[in-house]
Amino acid sequence: MFRTLLFSALVLTALNAGFFFTWSFTILQGLDTAAPDAAMAAMNAINNEIRSAWFAAVFFGAPLVTLLAAVLGLVSGRRGVALLVAAAFVALGATVALTATIHLPLNAGLMKEALISAPTAWPAYSETWVSANHLRFATSLAGLIAMLFAWRRA
Repeated sequence: MFRTLLFSALVLTALNAGFFFTWSFTILQGLDTAAPDAAMAAMNAINNEIRSAWFAAVFFGAPLVTLLAAVLGLVSGRRGVALLVAAAFVALGATVALTATIHLPLNAGLMKEALISAPTAWPAYSETWVSANHLRFATSLAGLIAMLFAWRRA
């Protein structure tokens, strides 16, 4: 049961890292090539549609399943593996914290800007959003690396 849970945590963590990689290195760069009003409209549409069961399963499932794997590893006497999984959980927690404290407020602000059609808002939004997303990618990648070491050690 532990290896199944550990593998599930590894897969969810990999999906999480891949998701933020894609945002950092494709989606926002693509939006930056569009006119500011079009980029704002597209980003707001994406932000409205991203709230889905699939997204929730990966975004919230990765830290939750990782935490469960860390606890089960600790209870089953696999302290070394459990510590690596706990490190992954901390990294994924940082990803969630960045989303809550930086990205969600930026997205809410962009929606307000779009309502008054302020095209000068896009460049500042995009620069801040992408820089902070690079941090989310880094934290999710750190979680993935910790999970890979945990899987190898298990």
